Amino acid sequence: MGSKNQDYIPEQYPVDFGITHTFPESKWVFSLDAKNVLDQQVFDNFGLQKPGKALYAKITYFIF
Repeated sequence: MGSKNQDYIPEQYPVDFGITHTFPESKWVFSLDAKNVLDQQVFDNFGLQKPGKALYAKITYFIF
């Protein structure tokens, strides 16, 4: 898998951010994550390119 011409994976420093907010006296939790904010080329351990920047949002409600 990956590129046959690449014997090593270069150093890479993707910038990720995340924030989570829990409302006091509430069962709601809101989370927001941003991955690879600077849209750098990053590769996994097999030399395959990973996706560019991405934004994720999550809303959680606790029943109990």
